[in-house]
Amino acid sequence: MLPIGDRLIVCAVCGSSVMNPVDWDESDGSRWWVLLRCGECAWSREAIITDNEAKQLERDLELGLSEIARVVDRLDRERMVREADSYITALRRDLIGPADFAPHLPR
Repeated sequence: MLPIGDRLIVCAVCGSSVMNPVDWDESDGSRWWVLLRCGECAWSREAIITDNEAKQLERDLELGLSEIARVVDRLDRERMVREADSYITALRRDLIGPADFAPHLPR
């Protein structure tokens, strides 16, 4: 495992941990050419990495994707709660009723 300072996911310019591969190709049988770009400061660099480094990069990226999924789920739940609260308030104030949900038939 690479030390945190040597992780490919960490930007050498801004220190953010959002470096992402934007292009890659097999360099030889056990190494890869990778173009990495920082999502924070847009700095990019090329690197030749081993299969083990590529696997570590993949694990680091999966951790980031998991975190993004958790945040999206939390934000979605918060949005649904706000929408439900608005709906409940509208019902209590008689702003909507059954007719609002009836199919609108063409005349």
